[in-house]
Amino acid sequence: MARLDASTIAAGKSRWVEKTPRHILRIGTILRRRPDAKIVLVLRDGRDVACSIRDRTGNLEGGIRRWVEDNRAGQGFWSDPRVQVLRYEELVADFDATVGGIVGFLGENYEPGMRDFHSTPRRFYSDDLARPSSAFGTNHGQYRNWQINQPLFDGRGRWRRLGSGDLAVVERVAGSMLRDLGYAKEGLGPAAAAGTLDAERHTMAKAQSGVLQGTSWSSEEGKKALYEFARELGLAGVNSRTGKPDIVKALVKAQKKQDKATPEKAAPVSGSQSKSRSRSRSRSRSNLA
Repeated sequence: MARLDASTIAAGKSRWVEKTPRHILRIGTILRRRPDAKIVLVLRDGRDVACSIRDRTGNLEGGIRRWVEDNRAGQGFWSDPRVQVLRYEELVADFDATVGGIVGFLGENYEPGMRDFHSTPRRFYSDDLARPSSAFGTNHGQYRNWQINQPLFDGRGRWRRLGSGDLAVVERVAGSMLRDLGYAKEGLGPAAAAGTLDAERHTMAKAQSGVLQGTSWSSEEGKKALYEFARELGLAGVNSRTGKPDIVKALVKAQKKQDKATPEKAAPVSGSQSKSRSRSRSRSRSNLA
């Protein structure tokens, strides 16, 4: 903190702002060391947060668990007058009113130009303002720098693309907190996920026709397309030995899920037809395995 004080004074400023998400676990320490500190906690739909973390780490359950743990850590300070909680969704819906409340809490005055924060180039993480080809590895700093130079992003409702399997994970880990915070009114199980089934079937139809028939799924192009389709459904497995996407596992899981979601209707067939269908189905399954 002393270093932040020094750089603030050197810049001729009267206040510094530090944003590190994991500091939500250190609120008590911060307030003990700086009793005059003001803390702003941003609350966001945990389902959207989980989607964002999964995009970076590939781990949806880890993302929703982190959301629960972080919010539990912060809730103990919600009643502290030095802490203000705002919802990301409100910030997107009404920037002026929400930011006006924040700066008022900080003892500052709101200025309409604050909405145009992105119009002044910032080079906190990199000198390059262009969006890099990826957000990972050596590109991470440049990607973060590109992000802070963009207008406010509307990431509400990303979770609606989740498949029923992912929604079940979210319900198991965070259903109670989502309801307590007003983000969900009922369970996220089969009933709430029913609206995603058509999308899942459509995705699998695309995967089956576009990848399995149009492109060899064993080719690099086919693997990449298949993994993206499976990932849409939250089915892309990871090889425990290599840590890389297990394409075959993803395909088999996706196919099994599709079969379960759309069971075949029973129809009377002759013995020869039944044997023929059984052999055909066996060949199809052996190709998937």
